Amino acid sequence: MKQESTGQPELDSEPLLGLGGSCGQQHEDAIFYDEDGSMTLALAAMNGRAAADTPVAACPVKQLNGSWFIHITPQGVHPTNAIRGAMRIEVASPKLRISGDIYVANPAVSPHIVPLEPITASPLIIGKNWYPQFDHKEYAWYFRSVGVQYQAGALTFKFERHLWNPVTQEFAGVDNGFMKLRCGRPFNHASLPQPTVEMFGTAEIGGVTHDVVARKTSVFQRGCDVEVDVMQNRSFPATAQTCAGASITFTSIYRTAGWDCRTRISQTNIPDDDELTTVELQTALSTFRDAPTHQGWRLWLLVGSAQGGLFGIMFDDIPPHREAAAGFFDSTIPDDPVIQVTARNKKIGEVPSAFLRTLVHEAGHAFNLFHPKHDVHTVPIGTTIMNQTGDVIGFATTTNQYPCNVTFGFDDHNRSSLLHSPDPQVAPGRKPFGWGHGDLSNGVAEPVDAAGLVPLHKPAREMRLTVAIKDTVFRGEFVLATFTVTNLSAETKKVTTALNLSQGDLRLRVTPPGGTPLDVRDRILACGDRKFFDLAPGESRQAVAQIFYTTAGRTFRQTGRYYVSAELDTGDGLIESEPVEVVVRAPITDDERAISQLMMDDNVARSLSLGDYGLSEETRSKLDQLADQHGQTTTGAAAALVIANSLGRPIRNLRTGKVARKAEPERARQAMSIASKQCSANDLVELAVAVVAPTDGNAPILKNVAGESGKGKKTAAKKGRKARGGVTAPTARLEALRRSLVRY
Repeated sequence: MKQESTGQPELDSEPLLGLGGSCGQQHEDAIFYDEDGSMTLALAAMNGRAAADTPVAACPVKQLNGSWFIHITPQGVHPTNAIRGAMRIEVASPKLRISGDIYVANPAVSPHIVPLEPITASPLIIGKNWYPQFDHKEYAWYFRSVGVQYQAGALTFKFERHLWNPVTQEFAGVDNGFMKLRCGRPFNHASLPQPTVEMFGTAEIGGVTHDVVARKTSVFQRGCDVEVDVMQNRSFPATAQTCAGASITFTSIYRTAGWDCRTRISQTNIPDDDELTTVELQTALSTFRDAPTHQGWRLWLLVGSAQGGLFGIMFDDIPPHREAAAGFFDSTIPDDPVIQVTARNKKIGEVPSAFLRTLVHEAGHAFNLFHPKHDVHTVPIGTTIMNQTGDVIGFATTTNQYPCNVTFGFDDHNRSSLLHSPDPQVAPGRKPFGWGHGDLSNGVAEPVDAAGLVPLHKPAREMRLTVAIKDTVFRGEFVLATFTVTNLSAETKKVTTALNLSQGDLRLRVTPPGGTPLDVRDRILACGDRKFFDLAPGESRQAVAQIFYTTAGRTFRQTGRYYVSAELDTGDGLIESEPVEVVVRAPITDDERAISQLMMDDNVARSLSLGDYGLSEETRSKLDQLADQHGQTTTGAAAALVIANSLGRPIRNLRTGKVARKAEPERARQAMSIASKQCSANDLVELAVAVVAPTDGNAPILKNVAGESGKGKKTAAKKGRKARGGVTAPTARLEALRRSLVRY
């Protein structure tokens, strides 16, 4: 997609009846498509079923494109349940694809459900368009076409149906169905925002014939309400200009991908705070977001100050997942010849096109999109929206500078996911980030092209990566990994500074007992500039990370033998480590069973991945138990460090400016002392860096373990040993590990 063509299309007022021609137009030539949407003769996929009963007046094929509200009713009996949902049709020559999500409700239980209702209760209406979106508790199945024929106004397609298990909240079975619809009948109702057109016909599902009615709701396939809140002295780029002179907006960029994203600036006076933590962002989400006014999808987008050196973050990793993201106005664009002079060393918020791209990118993560280089599918790295800013800058030249080289659109793979992936995967507030991609879940496998699933990376020559993990742990024990990258060559190598599991250059492959490999990352997804360091011949650099609680949840949640390996995209090739074996056994002693039970709490596990327990007193109580009763163990020491970090600084309510959680210096010192008694100076440094969030370079315990508190340094200097409240640890060791954090 070229940036010159990304101006906002004026389609929100386009009549649904007249897109691409009149319904009275005579039928076009027969058009056939195969299962991936490519132009071909697909009658074999239809099992010989031709489109009979051709209507007198046929819709032009372009009129099919968009969102449809579909009702399915069994023939011959009075329906007990309301079976309805959203059907999405993509008409993009030479492709025609269909997908949809079906929800089932009992009208006796849900009185607002009306059979064949023309529009849902409290719908998401954007302009003259509306979008069928339902209570996720009613979710029943997902379907996508595996063969489409459109001829003389008759749409015929075979589909693959994925059944949803409401108990496990996963897809649990697959079967096939067949649908034949005729297009051409106008439809209007007083409750509709504009007249529309309907299709009607039959479907064979589960061996039963059903009547089907589908009514068009929009020329776009999906819609989302985006609430924007802005911190004082910052601004949201309502519009931006590309270097080619095109005017672009958040809405126009998403419309090129078939999404109708309405942006509403709700507040512009959020009190200033020059550094935001992930916990503060999560608290701000619950504090500032407006109450819902419809049942449709919604996303909260914050224009904030800064979080280390990040440009943006999708931070919402707790249920309901993926409802919020942030762009950091104050982060600085690098000073580089491939960057426009007017953008160099500027705050990214002062460069509207660059900041708008960041906000669209972070919203993409909220819609469960990966960076192309981190997708399990072979997606090329380039300049499209979901590429990291550092990679986009890497494609810039002195003659095609950043942000002029940005493509303000999505690559084909991410666009297909936005349009056709199941609701639980895409919708804000549904499944966690990463669900539905590759082997991270029981999501629906995506169509795969000839390149397959393994990205084609060139190897980084004469480089070595190793991963070290304790070889035996009990279920529930805190686990950290040490990664070491070594330059085996005779020349200096440039290596990414992102030696953490948050930015994506470093990632873990974990093979559970009897399972398939899991692609594991940190819970926090960080986006920013891509920086490098020089690794001299023979030199090594280390990083540490907690791998107890990741995108896989509790990584080692079952007993048995695991194999763990790592891979690092250095920026000049890929290094893969040899796998190491980790045996997870059941807890044996009373202490181990007590630790395991406390660590099975989701909030406790999450706090050990963020280095902060937030505002939950229940979580704090369990961390206190771990620290006070089991502080002699690594898990107890890690819990003590979370307490020390949490209580080493206050959490402020951004709305009121008042403190929501006070700092407790004395308890922080006590917790620090517990950890210091268990760990050597070096081990304490590693554990502290592993416990804090990779984005939190200013974490209090990082100062404490370096002996930066005055009392700690004096005590350590006098006694030459670990000090209460601050531990003298090798400064070089700490600084080496701190460089692996996102901020550095």
